[in-house]
Amino acid sequence: MDNNKLELAMDTLNKWGATPKEIQNVLPSYPDDEQEERVYCILSILNFLKVHFDNPKNRTGFMAMKNHNSFFEGRSPLEVISTGSLDDLKEVEARVRNMGVW
Repeated sequence: MDNNKLELAMDTLNKWGATPKEIQNVLPSYPDDEQEERVYCILSILNFLKVHFDNPKNRTGFMAMKNHNSFFEGRSPLEVISTGSLDDLKEVEARVRNMGVW
């Protein structure tokens, strides 16, 4: 695992407002393959937020905003990924990637 990418992912979660416990839930010490996949998802979300939002406040704030579509059910994307579920993390990444695609 590239430590620079891991540090960037942890810093990104922190900027999104994640607590240390939430960061640990999202990026636990798993074998390298799963940790790499988790880091990839976080950095992918970060990149797609840059594509979708021009305003830096929206880029960082989106992950903490409550979302009322059927998947999020009033939860923020950060709340969803903070469960620690890799499937939830992948689903949030896919939804952010496909924002605006109808």
